[in-house]
Amino acid sequence: MRRRTQLLTSFALLVADAPALLAEPAHDHDPGWLDGTRLDQGVYVGIHHPRVIRELHSFSYGLVVTNVDGALDTHVREVRYHARADGGPEVRRPDHRLETRREAYAEYKTARKNLEGAAAAGDPARTEESLRRRAEAMTEVAEDSYSDSFDVEEAWVDMDAVSYRITVEIDLVRNGVTRTLRKPIVIPIQPPLPDGVGPMRRVSWDALTGVSRPLPHVPGDAQLGGGLFWRAGDQHLHTVYSVDAFFLEQNFIHPGLYGLVANIYGLDWIVTTDHSNIDFTLWGTSWYTAEQHDAAAEGAAEYRDYTGFQCYSGQEMGLGQQGWFNEPSHLLALPKDLDSFPYISNPSSGLVFGHLNCESEQVIIDRVNDAGGLGFVAHPFVGDTGFYSPWDFDNGATGWAGFEIWCSAEGELNDTDEEAVAKWFELLRGIPEPQGGALPPRAGFPTAFPVGIGDSDAHTIMDIGNTFTYSRLETLSRPGIMSGLLSGRCVASNGPLAFGTLNGAGPGDVATGIAVGANTIEVTLQSTSEFGPVGDYEITILVDGVARLLVPPSGMPGNSVVFVIENLVLGPEDGFVNVFATSSVGSPRAMANPIWLQFE
Repeated sequence: MRRRTQLLTSFALLVADAPALLAEPAHDHDPGWLDGTRLDQGVYVGIHHPRVIRELHSFSYGLVVTNVDGALDTHVREVRYHARADGGPEVRRPDHRLETRREAYAEYKTARKNLEGAAAAGDPARTEESLRRRAEAMTEVAEDSYSDSFDVEEAWVDMDAVSYRITVEIDLVRNGVTRTLRKPIVIPIQPPLPDGVGPMRRVSWDALTGVSRPLPHVPGDAQLGGGLFWRAGDQHLHTVYSVDAFFLEQNFIHPGLYGLVANIYGLDWIVTTDHSNIDFTLWGTSWYTAEQHDAAAEGAAEYRDYTGFQCYSGQEMGLGQQGWFNEPSHLLALPKDLDSFPYISNPSSGLVFGHLNCESEQVIIDRVNDAGGLGFVAHPFVGDTGFYSPWDFDNGATGWAGFEIWCSAEGELNDTDEEAVAKWFELLRGIPEPQGGALPPRAGFPTAFPVGIGDSDAHTIMDIGNTFTYSRLETLSRPGIMSGLLSGRCVASNGPLAFGTLNGAGPGDVATGIAVGANTIEVTLQSTSEFGPVGDYEITILVDGVARLLVPPSGMPGNSVVFVIENLVLGPEDGFVNVFATSSVGSPRAMANPIWLQFE
């Protein structure tokens, strides 16, 4: 325990000198202090902390105070952290001077307006200059900020409570007058994420009549088979080494701390994927260098070695030239064959931080695969932003494993995700039918079918795991995780776990012996109090991407159920079945990869 505590403390030091710690949605591209309603007499206070606690660990949270738009300079005289129920506050007396950054704040807003005009006019030179000036003004705003971090010990958190509460008090002195800003923080305490294991209520549901009835409990019913178990991970995360996270989100957090926070969120693995096709230097710092890549890999390995948490690093690579600005699409390069994924060259040239005019899709994909990596297309229908374009599914490129059917830092299913799901079904319909209980290999591809995954694309630690992937694993290890992704034993989710088994086959598998006519599919739905009871969920059985039947919300209490759905009619023209679960009262949902059909 002492060794781990020392490590966690060292991670806390990574944020101690950060000019700012914010929690904005990925790709929002504006800092929190741009919203004037979040300023108190021109002063912005940002507190960076875990958004939820599902697993008990010591953790740190960060504080930043910035005099964004004050009329006068201000001093941070004293800071008090009220974080433990059995003692007084932790007191810091920095007497830190906050110079007013009003001019830089105005310059930021001007540069932002100019950027909108340049982008609308399709003017690359003006766009580049506005981007650069906006980044410089943002850094000037944060230059004299006061920043600090505070450690929370495991013993201070009661996991039986509803939440963990912290209060931060900040004494500010301006013109000899002291005032106190009081910032309460409430972090919900929630159960661990579902794992598909444990006793579950069993309910029969007839697809022809809609009649349901309870079934006897099956002892040890886990709906897994073959010793496999479900675990959760996020494969798309940006740290201090991504220029947009650093400047646009003011993220100064290193990969090791990402592992710690993901552990608190109840995830089982993460892969940090910083942007690699960046050629940008400001005030002595460059992105994305081989040294930064090595530091990310070393930080991930350090946390993994000390804690056992599966923390890895890869890259998000730009590739191809599309759109009005020759912007690239994006590919996640994940470490398939090696824990220490090598730095992959990704040259680019042109404007927007050197992010444009990348090498072709096939060149980059081949480079990833040759390095022992695994490529997934990132947010394929998000783009036309001046930074990147949607993926061109007609570009002829091979060698990629699948794509993000759900990519959201907020955990919401967006229009672009719905486009991705529709395209996914279109591609799945083109996969040849299985023979001998297996799908035929796809020439030039590492997977038998395009695998659909979910990721957050988080640019701050607050957003880690808001969208993620469940995978059915043999071992919780890098080979096990990559095998799960390659096989398509995956469910994209923002919380609940839902999947089907048909003749013993689950997501990514081939179900043999399928009858022409009535069949029985068992659907396992597991939730927690955080995501609502199973009775809130509608189950959709899709065949070849089209809804074949709906199981309406049952209203039943509890967090686990197996629906034994009888009379699911299938015919020889049908190729695959997907199980989706959607809450009727909120945003929680799960989307499982296909079960492939081989008829008798």
